[in-house]
Amino acid sequence: MKFYDIIKHVVTTIGFLFASVFWGVAMIPSVALFTRWLDESHKYSQFEVIAGTAIVCGICLTLWLFTVMMLTGVLGFVCRPRNREGKRYPLYSPTTVKWAILSVIQRLASPFGSLFAATWVITVYYKLLGTRIGKNVIVNTHRIWDAYLINIDDNAIIGGNAKISGHLVEKDELVLAPVYIGKRSVIGSNSLISPGCRIGDDSVIATHAVLPKFTEVPAGEVWGGIPAKKIKDVK
Repeated sequence: MKFYDIIKHVVTTIGFLFASVFWGVAMIPSVALFTRWLDESHKYSQFEVIAGTAIVCGICLTLWLFTVMMLTGVLGFVCRPRNREGKRYPLYSPTTVKWAILSVIQRLASPFGSLFAATWVITVYYKLLGTRIGKNVIVNTHRIWDAYLINIDDNAIIGGNAKISGHLVEKDELVLAPVYIGKRSVIGSNSLISPGCRIGDDSVIATHAVLPKFTEVPAGEVWGGIPAKKIKDVK
């Protein structure tokens, strides 16, 4: 156990260093743009320089955030496992270490994801990380974890700040289990979808509901509460 504790701290430290370098690399386009502006700014009046600098800074910040999201997605695409079925693993195992590394990679962008929620940017980001997202899906959350285990079918709506996770830890084991969200289903804002859940077509998970692990919601039902239970049928 001590060996894996040491590994955990080493990986965490390396993660901090890697994040610093990664965010710096993502800043290259923004710094290039700002440097270009500085080279041109001497042609303008003081007021124009102040206004122009403020606007360019805003553009550079947006560009940096976008670049962080896309680079994180690409990195996750390269590193994510191809096994989408999930499994149980000892808590102190090489697989758990790899899972932790992947979690660190996703955290590189998660602080900024809320700014791009419900846009094509967040959709592309999660697709790169491995989430299967159907047509006309609205993803209004930046809190999808273990993205390669999450499956969202056509015309589904994921509400604001909904939390969807493909992992849990129990009895000294890391449990990875896929989540399936059916067609035209609605996941309410601030709800929690736990690993292994299957949500049928045309179903609704109410706002703030907590769906326990491995719960199966039949098609066309409304579930709510903590823990979530059936409230009624969708009319």
